[in-house]
Amino acid sequence: MPLVCIDAGHGGSDPGAVGPGGELEKDVNLAVSRYIRVYVSRCGYQVLLTRDSDVELKLDQRVALANRAGAHVFISVHSNLAVKSGDGGYVRDPAPRGLETFYYHGSSTGKALAQRLADTMAVASGFPVRRVAPSGFYVVKYTAMPAVLVETGFLSNETDRSLLREPAFLDKLALGIALGVAEYLKTR
Repeated sequence: MPLVCIDAGHGGSDPGAVGPGGELEKDVNLAVSRYIRVYVSRCGYQVLLTRDSDVELKLDQRVALANRAGAHVFISVHSNLAVKSGDGGYVRDPAPRGLETFYYHGSSTGKALAQRLADTMAVASGFPVRRVAPSGFYVVKYTAMPAVLVETGFLSNETDRSLLREPAFLDKLALGIALGVAEYLKTR
């Protein structure tokens, strides 16, 4: 039975992005990851969460956990924050919004998984896809299986931020991710 590793990004003393209302990315990531676990389990797959509480894990620990477990796919869940140059430094940019999925450059399986997740999340949530793109993020580069880093929306955008505070919306995103994983694994 395939094993799906779900990585709730950030955690512990690393809050990740902080929205203008004090929303913490680490909390959004963990909530979405827990919903994903439920849906992926219902699809009949085994699930491994890199963290199931507010603890901090280094990037290499997350990757090592997935690699040691022999996961078939790795999904790292995040929330975005956009910045732009402003008076005296950088300020939040409220314009960018939507979903983003990232895979390691040159990974055709990672690209296929990233595109599938973008498509199914958009359908399940009604949220726009901003981009599906290659990256050198540590967690997609050093995992031994197809890996995707998902950005579920922008905490710097008011529309996204208000949705990311709603458990029902987080549930829809998780359902989309789980459906994308299931569709991807059925083709392998």
